[in-house]
Amino acid sequence: MTTEGFREVDDDLLADYLGGALDGTPQQAEVARLVDEDPAWAEARARLGAALTQVHADLADWADPPPMPPEVVDRLFAALAAAGRPPAGEDTATTPDGDTASPAVVPAQGGPVAGPAAGRAGSR
Repeated sequence: MTTEGFREVDDDLLADYLGGALDGTPQQAEVARLVDEDPAWAEARARLGAALTQVHADLADWADPPPMPPEVVDRLFAALAAAGRPPAGEDTATTPDGDTASPAVVPAQGGPVAGPAAGRAGSR
């Protein structure tokens, strides 16, 4: 895409410029010129730049979720134990009869589904 003939700001091209997709291309210099010389492009660059900064900050906040409260962890482990599931790190589970069982086998993605899930809508 080129900037020739544009009377309005091309938001997609400006986003590509700010995101670095135009680095090293002739369009990079052209958009930089438009931002410097055209008030509409300069205003759009300021608005989009501020929005990108806020999006980056918001995403950074999600990068480190708070720890799970210990009461919730305890309840999850209790529920898993009651369901006969091994705690994390164990390779086997104990059946209701007290026998040691192998862990459940998960079919490869795209393979046929057997068992109760096979009849549900949306399953393979």
